[in-house]
Amino acid sequence: MKKVVIIDDDPDDVFLMAELISEFEPVIGFTVFYEPKSAISALLEQKVGLPDFILTDFNMPKINGLEVCRIFRNDKRFDAVKICVISTNVSKEVEQSLKNLKVDGYFKKPWTVQGYKKILEEIFYE
Repeated sequence: MKKVVIIDDDPDDVFLMAELISEFEPVIGFTVFYEPKSAISALLEQKVGLPDFILTDFNMPKINGLEVCRIFRNDKRFDAVKICVISTNVSKEVEQSLKNLKVDGYFKKPWTVQGYKKILEEIFYE
């Protein structure tokens, strides 16, 4: 079973991703964090198991997605974790910064359920 951590401050986006993730086979378990600081603390202190995937928003208060990715990529325990950013912020500057951190994917938040499903398929199966 694959484990996913979702880090996003938007409850609507989290609800949609959680609903879609539950449809994937093999069944994928997930943990949700609405605050990046809580996710960072829980994962670094091993309060939750190491996930196979981290899906994070970019635009969040206090700690943005770039900093979230930097923290996890600077910890060798997360080398095998696939980290992807799904965000409304799709600037070339941000994209380059994420590539420099070896983030596995950078996706623009879609406006449709089908768009989210396509992104999740790409993350989980490619």
